[in-house]
Parts: sequence; C-alpha cells; structure tokens
Amino acid sequence: MALRQAEAVPGAEIVGDTTHSTYDTLQAAFGLQGAESAWHIEDDAELTARWAQKAAWLVQGHPDAIIQTYSSERADLTRGERWRGPPWGSSLCFHWPGHLVADVMEYAAAWEHPPHRTKRHNDDMLTDYLRARKLKYWNAVPSLVTHRAGYSARSGRYWHERPSLTFER
Repeated sequence: MALRQAEAVPGAEIVGDTTHSTYDTLQAAFGLQGAESAWHIEDDAELTARWAQKAAWLVQGHPDAIIQTYSSERADLTRGERWRGPPWGSSLCFHWPGHLVADVMEYAAAWEHPPHRTKRHNDDMLTDYLRARKLKYWNAVPSLVTHRAGYSARSGRYWHERPSLTFER
C-alpha cells in the first residue's frame, strides 16, 4: 500500500518490496499479519470513497472468509457479488482471515512456481493454494479498489489502466 493511502486504512502497516517480488512481499505481509485477520492492499490500488467503512461491512458479513475486492470481469456487471473458486483474481486488495495465515505460509514455503513461468508470483501461489485446499473466496461487487496506471510486476508491461468495471469512486 502506498504511504499516501495508509491514512485511509486504520492500523495500516507498510511492507516494502525489498526483493522486487510480489511473492516475497506477500510472504512478509502474512508474517506481519500473524494470526489476526487483515487487509492486504498493493501500492497501485486506488481506494473507493469510505473504503474503511465498506471494508468493515464486508468483513462483518463474511468474518471467516477470504474476501477479494478487485475484479475486472464482465460477469461482475450481471452476476454481482458471489462465491468464487480458483483461479485467484488479483492480490490488489483482499482480506485474509487469521485462521488461514499459518496454513498459507506453510503451503507457500513448499510451493514451486508453475513450470511455464520464470518468476514466482503471489497470484499463482494463491490460485494453487485455493485449489489444493478446495477453498472459495467472496468476490465483492462493486469493487472497493481499481488499478491505477503503471507497470505490472507480473509482466513488466505498462498498463494505462486496468480498471474494475464496477469501481465507484
């Protein structure tokens, strides 16, 4: 999460990307999270107005669930919020329940990146984790965040924007 947005998230702690790896950074964030439930927000997320109140409402409605708050799928327009299985959509902004932290960290420590990829990415690992554990996550609609323009850590490609189709400023 960018420093300029930290004030919008009560209790926010910044995890620096010291190795230029989304995978390593997520592992550091899970380690900081410990056994508590927490939000994970990447620095290229633009937050909706009243993000903290909306996020708290989502957790209240799904206290033990993994909650994904960014999606750019057309189905969001017609199907709305829903339970989803793998693949994991994006790590731009999500809530991870405390009871799953130790398990995902243990899984990640042994996880190998897919053979067709040269880098280990957090989205790939989370997809494999969800599949291995047969878990679903709550896909919130409207999205609480959208991608700002910038370079993708995954592809290195510059994106002018990767908007959510349901993001409301």
